[in-house]
Amino acid sequence: MKTTCNISASIPRFEPEKRNSEEKIEERYKWFMDWKDAGVDYTKNCVFIDEPGFHTNMRRSFAWSPVGSRHVVKTPVTRAVTHTILGAITADTVIHISLRKPAPLTPKPKKAKTNKRKKKNVETGVVEEEQGDESADQKWPDDGNPAPKGTTSAHYIKFINEVLDIMDEFGTMKGCYLVIDNCSIHKIRYLQRKILRRGYNIMYLPSYSLELNLIENFWSLFKSKMKRVFFAVDETMMCGIHAACEDTHPSELYAFADHSKRQIIKCCNKVEF
Repeated sequence: MKTTCNISASIPRFEPEKRNSEEKIEERYKWFMDWKDAGVDYTKNCVFIDEPGFHTNMRRSFAWSPVGSRHVVKTPVTRAVTHTILGAITADTVIHISLRKPAPLTPKPKKAKTNKRKKKNVETGVVEEEQGDESADQKWPDDGNPAPKGTTSAHYIKFINEVLDIMDEFGTMKGCYLVIDNCSIHKIRYLQRKILRRGYNIMYLPSYSLELNLIENFWSLFKSKMKRVFFAVDETMMCGIHAACEDTHPSELYAFADHSKRQIIKCCNKVEF
């Protein structure tokens, strides 16, 4: 197959069907036309915000091993509890990272078994329900609604408030653009007004356009730095997060920003990502 047909087997990259549809390409073009004269510069006046999920069993898809043998990576469990990180970065520094821990798991109450039995009346031929002892019907206390697993609007508002406070301390970031995807919790009107009152701007990205947000590349690098050794000696997860951030060089962030900046040209030319 490799020599005759000039093809080889490789790991495919999966992407949504809508990603490069005519509708999404047109949406990106409209986004470009709306912002082309706003003075937005990814490498100078933008803060990129996003929240990915991750867990401590993260591992690479490939590993070195002797020829003819398969490398086995042992993990405590097949699937670990997923956490969410909220992050804000620029083209040269990590502004703020916050860990959103999942709510503790609570066992669901079991449904009470009713002691009802169906009984057929021999004389009439009608099937009747026979009620058993009422003490068999157990009642369970109302535990309320389950705690949300992902990032909620309350978490997002708290994080943005912390980011704005840090940006105020810099003193040179007034007028910067907060680059955010168009998730519903990111479009809270109260928060939009607050960001504008604090002297900053908001730029929402078109959907299915991860290349336009440099923080997506940062998360890929960030997760590769989150080695399991950080959690093997009873260290907290935040210690590993801080270590991964400190290990990220400003030149890497600038390269991500420059790459995302070049992708904007594709929006103008209506080229697929």
